[in-house]
Amino acid sequence: MNTIVWALNTENDTLQNLCEYIREYGFNFFEDSPIKFTSNLLEAADDIQLSGMQRKNIFLIVKECLNNAYKHSGAKNITVNIALEHERLYFRIQDDGKGINIENPFGNGLRNIKKRMVEINGEVAFTFNNGTLIILEVLPGDTIFKMKA
Repeated sequence: MNTIVWALNTENDTLQNLCEYIREYGFNFFEDSPIKFTSNLLEAADDIQLSGMQRKNIFLIVKECLNNAYKHSGAKNITVNIALEHERLYFRIQDDGKGINIENPFGNGLRNIKKRMVEINGEVAFTFNNGTLIILEVLPGDTIFKMKA
């Protein structure tokens, strides 16, 4: 419920706010666990605006990835990196665990991640070598994200 309230608050429409929210959530989530959480999140991202729908979907994807790493991966480390490259916004969530069994017919996580990225006209890529790497790509344009005027 807190995520929905946060996503609806227009004061949180900057990428900087999303970065801080992810960082705080990650450190709190893994605080008493054997998994080391690190983040390389954009600083000075106040000039990039995201909609409430974008922030909510991106955060819920990151949250799903962190939860899955905690419950299933056996990872010792997980990192969330956010970068702006060539006018595209990338979120990279990576762990050093055992990877994902993509043949699990009961799992909804990967389907939900794909669905959430479609909702915000983004793309997602999964890599399962030496752990799991999930890359979210938010494309440029008025409907995706925009620079603050």
